[in-house]
Amino acid sequence: MQNLSSNQKQHLFEGGHVGVTITGETLDGAPIALTEDDIIEGSFSIERNWVSGSTIEIGCAETSELIFELDNTDGRWSNLRWEGARLTVVLDIAGEPLQAGIFTVDEPPRKLTTMQIRALDDMARFNRPYEPGIPYPATLRQILIDACAQCNVTLKTYTFTNHDYVVSRRPDGDDITFHHVVAWVAELAGCNAWIDELARLNLTWY
Repeated sequence: MQNLSSNQKQHLFEGGHVGVTITGETLDGAPIALTEDDIIEGSFSIERNWVSGSTIEIGCAETSELIFELDNTDGRWSNLRWEGARLTVVLDIAGEPLQAGIFTVDEPPRKLTTMQIRALDDMARFNRPYEPGIPYPATLRQILIDACAQCNVTLKTYTFTNHDYVVSRRPDGDDITFHHVVAWVAELAGCNAWIDELARLNLTWY
């Protein structure tokens, strides 16, 4: 959870305008710099969920998604290689910046007059077959550290409930992903897993 200044809280309470800038670069090094003037009004959103359904749960590890649309009538956004681009979102609340997250465009957008950009946070990096780099038995902390190392995700939470619980053998099944394993660790820790605004994996309760 991020902290807001009293000025930012008052600004939001009064329904004040929230600005946004998005910066980053493509895989081939081309810079990306967008302001709210580039983004079609009403199209910007960041979807974050703490549950996969409608009830409170533990072991949730939902991927957050950034969505916005660009006016591409003149084709100026078509030449960028969007797939794989790393985007940092910063909100302007009452003249004070608040970083909202770091996202990666996972699919190339359709090059239409209105171009929709969809990007995922680093929880999506765990969506690959589970091939641990450590032997079992292993503690939950060792399993989580290894998952982050294998999937290139920064871990923030190293100490959590049951972190020293020993799992005797690796999970069986051909369809198991690192994402499953992260969610199971979170469940055994009695909390949820989520990616913060600096792209770090956290394990916390609601």
